[in-house]
Amino acid sequence: MKRTIFLFSVLHLLATGFCHAQLTLVLRELPSETPLSTPIYVAGSFNDWQTGDPAYALQRDEEGIYRLDLFPPIGQLEFKFTRGPWWTVEGDAEGRYRPNRSLFYDGLPQTVELRIDSWEDTEQYGQSTAAPNVHLISNAFRIPQLDRLRRIWIYLPPDYDHSSERYPVLYMHDAQNLFDRQTSFSGEWQVDESLNQEDLPKLIVVGIDNGGEHRLDEYNPWTHPKYGGGEGDEFAAFVVETLKPYVDRHYRTRPGREDTGIMGSSMGGLIAHYTAFAYPQVFGRVGIFSPSYWLADGVYQQVSEAGHADGQTVYFIAGANESSTLQAELQRMESLLRQAGYPAEDLHLRFHPDGAHAEWYWAREFPGAVFWLYNR
Repeated sequence: MKRTIFLFSVLHLLATGFCHAQLTLVLRELPSETPLSTPIYVAGSFNDWQTGDPAYALQRDEEGIYRLDLFPPIGQLEFKFTRGPWWTVEGDAEGRYRPNRSLFYDGLPQTVELRIDSWEDTEQYGQSTAAPNVHLISNAFRIPQLDRLRRIWIYLPPDYDHSSERYPVLYMHDAQNLFDRQTSFSGEWQVDESLNQEDLPKLIVVGIDNGGEHRLDEYNPWTHPKYGGGEGDEFAAFVVETLKPYVDRHYRTRPGREDTGIMGSSMGGLIAHYTAFAYPQVFGRVGIFSPSYWLADGVYQQVSEAGHADGQTVYFIAGANESSTLQAELQRMESLLRQAGYPAEDLHLRFHPDGAHAEWYWAREFPGAVFWLYNR
């Protein structure tokens, strides 16, 4: 009997060990300008990219080596190191933007030794990268539907001040990452640099900052048991009922649906999708990059119930290996749109083998999306 209990205990410990096996991150080298007293944090797919979280602070030992034990889910992980806020994120060897770190965690105990080459906010590289024709509409634009304030950006075509022309408009989410590396939390799309090239359609871009701690709630109309949500309907109403009328009154826009688009990636792609199909009479051009459909099964029912909006064009892209489900989710969405009556020429879906859930990928694909959506 004792032997049976002993064997059961051993098996239980082994099972527990595998269930709670840890991933240990070790930092042995930091940039020379890193203050000894500064905390180092990791933010990534395993903690919803929340930076400055004490639970994800590395511990420094007497030898100056930083360590952190994690217990992430099995699968592909993406992460970066910061000293706190996103503007203190690590950079590449030249102090510029570096893509997310990536590794596959198989669920077994694993130690990974890494080094940080630079910090993006060092004096040499901390300046704004926004073009002169990027402006702030407001640092505190009111969202009456949610009783919150938000920073709103606007990109105006280079010839805006020297013409009487009216322009199409594209509304975009996560504006911290659109124009300026200094404000970005994971790299920038370089929207201004791309649109300042003469071979792309001229348009106005309105960038809406995400709400930080409210991002997951605002960008998901449906409530998720783990990640919240449920405020997407109010946020979409803000874009349509408050922000767009303001922009159309104060800038030379072409306000019709055929000249009005909406675009976003990840959670921003989810709310762009929801807003476009909730208000098809407003948005005729839709760009959806790597959407977080896995958080919101309601998007499929929404499309089925909405039916075909004549003349609405939809541009989907994603990396072929971003997640185990994303490709199937987008193929399902395309199939539903076809069933609803969308003709093939109004839909674009492409998976890029090297695509990643990252700003550098979305920045690379942005010009092609704009050309396809607005040059028809």
